[in-house]
This record gives sequence, structure tokens and C-alpha cells, in this order.
Amino acid sequence: MRLAFFFRTSAFYNEYGKVDMITDSVKGPSTRFFYGPEQECWYLDLHRDNKLVRSTIYAGDYEEVYENGDF
Repeated sequence: MRLAFFFRTSAFYNEYGKVDMITDSVKGPSTRFFYGPEQECWYLDLHRDNKLVRSTIYAGDYEEVYENGDF
């Protein structure tokens, strides 16, 4: 039985109990989350092979996605 396949991701939390980073130990991508002063998610970025793949900015109902680090 291959249970390890289902547990290849890890989540790390900040001091407020919010997700700080999610990593995949097999495929290598990681997602970092950044929060504002009221602990609302303002920004996240997805890295693969230590290169920025996608960034997302949140502001209320506004959401903007940048692909391949193209700001």
C-alpha cells in the first residue's frame, strides 16, 4: 500500500495559524502566502524549480494573476 503518495505535500503556518507555505516534495512546486495587517491574504506566489511561475494579488473582490513572473 502506497500511503506515502498521498502525504507528499507539507503545509507550514504562521504565528496566527494561517497557511504560510505549501510544498510538494515529489514534484517540487511550492506556494507562499502573504497576509496584510488584518491577516487577509493579499498575495501568493507559486514557484517551481526555484522559479516564479504564477503570482496572484488579492484586494477585496479584486484578483489579478500574473503568469511566469510577468508583472
